[in-house]
Amino acid sequence: MSSRTMDTQSSRKVRLAGGSLRGLVRAALTVSLLAAAMVYALGGVSFLMDGRTMVVTSGSMAPTIRPGDAVIIRGDDDGYAVGDVVTFSGARGRMTTHRVISVRKISGRTFLQTQGDANATPDVDR
Repeated sequence: MSSRTMDTQSSRKVRLAGGSLRGLVRAALTVSLLAAAMVYALGGVSFLMDGRTMVVTSGSMAPTIRPGDAVIIRGDDDGYAVGDVVTFSGARGRMTTHRVISVRKISGRTFLQTQGDANATPDVDR
């Protein structure tokens, strides 16, 4: 083989690799756009469900719900059961999303004990 033939074959390989890279970038951009559309759609879904969408900022519910995950919060009060995941206004007015570990009815009022899946202890009553 002459060196000229080898150079042509090498440059073809480089062009193919560049084309593959462009394809990967296009695919990544497409996936990003689809993800953005889904987030927008989730906001629309939560509006239709009479709820709102919030983004989780802590790891207290990991691995079930991780920081950066979105949750849809509905205002229905159809009753709570152990194992339900609820969002409530916690300490200093911050919203908290944790799992119900106990439900008690006292004088006609419902009280929930909650705990984050990644937390070692239940939430403190406030």
